[in-house]
Parts: sequence; structure tokens; C-alpha cells
Amino acid sequence: MRNKVTLGFTILSTLIVGVIVYFVVQNYNSFADGAPVTLTDDFGIVTFVASLPARTNKLTVISKATKAGFTWTREEFTYTDPMNYVPFDSAYNKITGKSNLKILGLLTYPGPQKSHDVWKNYVAETVGRYPGIDAWEIMNEVDNELTAAEYTPYLKEAHSIIKARSNVPVICTGLTARPEAYEFWDGLVASGGWAYCDGLGLHPYHEGDPLAPDANGTLSEEIEKAILDIEKNSGASSSTALGASPSTASGANPSTALGASKKIWVTEFGYDSKVVGEANQAKWLVEGMSVLHSFPEVEKIFAFRLYEHDNGYGLVNVNYEEKPAFATTRNWLASTASMRPTNLFSQGKSSIRIEGATVISDGKDQFTIIVSLKDRKGEYVSNIKPTILVTGGPATLTDFELKNQEWVAKIASTDKGQKNAEIKVGEKVLGTAVVFFSATEGESVVNPAATAPQLDPTAVSHEPIITMAPEIVVSGPAVTPIETEPTARTKAGLGWFMAIEAVIAIFIIMIVIILNRQRINLGISQKIG
Repeated sequence: MRNKVTLGFTILSTLIVGVIVYFVVQNYNSFADGAPVTLTDDFGIVTFVASLPARTNKLTVISKATKAGFTWTREEFTYTDPMNYVPFDSAYNKITGKSNLKILGLLTYPGPQKSHDVWKNYVAETVGRYPGIDAWEIMNEVDNELTAAEYTPYLKEAHSIIKARSNVPVICTGLTARPEAYEFWDGLVASGGWAYCDGLGLHPYHEGDPLAPDANGTLSEEIEKAILDIEKNSGASSSTALGASPSTASGANPSTALGASKKIWVTEFGYDSKVVGEANQAKWLVEGMSVLHSFPEVEKIFAFRLYEHDNGYGLVNVNYEEKPAFATTRNWLASTASMRPTNLFSQGKSSIRIEGATVISDGKDQFTIIVSLKDRKGEYVSNIKPTILVTGGPATLTDFELKNQEWVAKIASTDKGQKNAEIKVGEKVLGTAVVFFSATEGESVVNPAATAPQLDPTAVSHEPIITMAPEIVVSGPAVTPIETEPTARTKAGLGWFMAIEAVIAIFIIMIVIILNRQRINLGISQKIG
């Protein structure tokens, strides 16, 4: 009986240690790469996990995407005849099982030779097979193969099938940002397809520096053109007669009803390092994502792509070694710079931002704040009046009027000390200014603790002292600073894990020894005897 118990404990201890070692090996990349610092859910990356042949490669790519700070991945479920779901099953299970990445699933065009019944069966089987997909994109750059009128039936059919199962977003095919793309959207309205998607895919690849113009202008100008076309079509579609509302006919979200303005999903954006060089790829990718993210109308942004294949678009090379773009992107996503600017907000069909602010002190007990508001075209916005909220002690708003298209607020206070002036439109904080009234000299100094050039307290002048925009601090959400060594915490966690594993193994060995102590003692006695 005792031999059986001993054998059982030996087998059990072996299994426990084996499971622990297996868990550590399978999750080593996640431990070693460090827990990412993610401040926003707006960024993803194209991974092509299903196309990777080896299991280890799949796990490495998933780990790298998470380490970089992305929260979404775009995964293609390519149509084939017959359909082979084995690689997609593997990719889906590993992404959902080994990460917290959300998935944008891409359904591909089956080709002109395939009927709509084939398309519907493919969509139904794929969508039903992967219920954890967080959004579906209906075809990729299909404007190269179909007109909007030809595409609309495919979109409607996919929309109906997807919405019958869940209310995840349905994204219209990603289009290359060029005049033809906007013509495609115009055709989508004309053919009755506008209401059958929750977002519009766009691939605004840019030649060179995104801040410099290419044939279509700067990246910002390209997005502005897209937004203006979306606004035009959202207004036009409200008067388009399509019969039954898709909200009841196809299970659509009411927000996608006719006339609703669509958000842009940038499902591809990137630079080929073999063309522009690795340094420019790193710099321009982050600059471009920053420009795209500055528009409230852009909902999601997907970098193209994670690993290199037959080009240099990857953030890691063919050996999965991190290129400069990987570290630059990771650092940017982990910083407050990746947050949407707090001085930007939507007002009707315009994005309004605080263009600049000036603080003027009279050297005694009054200061003036001049606020300039401009829209995305750079034109002054004078029909929206900001609010100036002063805290930190008694203060009086003595005057607030529009002068030369700028809002001028005069604030007086006889109370010494710091005053905080918050610049708002509605509930949106555009910026803050800090003014300090000296308790000894009586002069006003703007941001005395700032690193910008300071006003000299000894050179008090009763003439206006002007300090320009750098002294205006744009507010942002509070965030936890990123660690200087992002892997330190997880390396320590791995060390503790290994230590616990050793303790468990020792504990099991001790139990086995205790259970066999009589046999051990007998063997020792026989040897001594």
C-alpha cells in the first residue's frame, strides 16, 4: 500500500513541476518583454499572425505587439476555395489566449467569379466561428476591384449577418486616401450603402514627412479633405430614400442611421524603411500617428505592420529584432503625447482648438488673458465664447469682450498669491494659465516655476508685460509615469515565480522522503551493518 502511495506522490510531483515549467516556458516572452504602459485604446497594428508557420513565431509576434503598447491587432481571414480555417483557428486562439489584444477581423473579397451566396456563407461561417472578434472590416482596398455600387450589396449582406450575432462595429473597406476614395464614398451614398457601416476604413499612406506636402498635400490636409467629404455625405444621406431603416431591417445600431456622421478607422498607415530608411520610418510613423490622432473624427489607427515580409514596413525585422521604429513607437504610446490633445474638441462640424493665449500683467493687481480660437482651416472662430474660471482666491472678471477676432478677459485681484485661470468652452478645458501676485513687490509673474524665460521681479514695469503661448500649459489627464526600466517589474515577478516553483518542488520531495523514511533508515542500517 505504501509503495502505491509513494508512486502516486512521485507521479503527482512530476506532473506539478512539469506544468509549472511548461507555463513558464510558454509565457516567457510575456514576462521578459515587460508589462506595457498603455494610455489609450485608439492604436493597433497589422500582425498577420495566421500567415506565420511556426507556433513560436506566432507567440513572438503577439508578445511584440503587446510590448509595443498596441491594444488592437488587425488579422486577415482570407477567403479560399475551399476554406482552410486551421491557420486562422491557431492565430485566433493564441491572440485571445495569450494577450488582451482586441481584434479587427478583415473579411476579404472572394473574387468576381464567386456568387453572393458564396460570400454570405463565407461571412456567416467565419463570423460564427470567431465570436470574440471586436470589429469587422469588410474587404481591403476593394475600390481597386469594385465600384461603390458593386460593393454595396456585399456590405449590406455582411452587415446583416454580423449584426444578427453581435453589435460589434462594421467598418467599410479600407481605401487609399486619394480623390478616388472620396468618389467611392459618394457612390456608397448613391447606392444606398452609407448606413450599413459604423466606420469608414482609410489608408492614408503619405510620401515622405507627414508634416510636408506630397501630391495630395500634407497628411493633415488629406484627413481634412476626407472629413469634409464624410460631412457632406452624412448630410446628403439623410435625404436619400432607401425604404426601411437599416436599424430595423438589418439590426443596425441606431447611431448608424441615415445622416449620422461616420468616424474614420485608419486600418493601415506606415513607412517602408527600405525606401525611407529606418530613422525616417521611426520619426515619420510617430509624427503621422500624432497628426491622425489630433482629429476627433479619427477613431482608430493601425500601424502597418509588425514584422517584415517582402518589404521594410515592419517594426521588427525578419528575425523579429526590434528596429528603431519599435522603440520610438513604444515610447510614444507610453507617453502623454499619444493622448488626444485636450485643446481640441468638436463643435458642430468643426474641430476647434486654442491657437494661442497671451497673459498680460499691469504690474499691480490686474492681468489680461487673450484667447485665440481657430478651426481646422486656421480661420478664427469668433461665434463661440470661452469661459475663464479663476481659482485660488478672490478675483473679479472686470471685462470680457471680442476684439480683433480674439477674446480678451480682464481679471483683477487684490489678494496676493497664485491664481489659476482655466480656459474652457462648455465643459471642455482648452488650457490653463497660472498667475502669481507677489506678496512683497505687488507685481504679477506668469508661471514662476516654468523653465521658459522668467520675468525679472526687480525690474517692475507699469507697462504691459507680454508672455506668449509657451507659458500656457495645456491640461492633460493624470497618468502614471512610465518606468525607466520597463522590464524590471516583470523580471522580478518571474524571479518570485521561479522561487515559488522551487519551494513547491522541495516540499514535494520532503513529503516523499517522509513517507519513505522507514525504508531509507532500513537501507542505511543494512549498509552500516
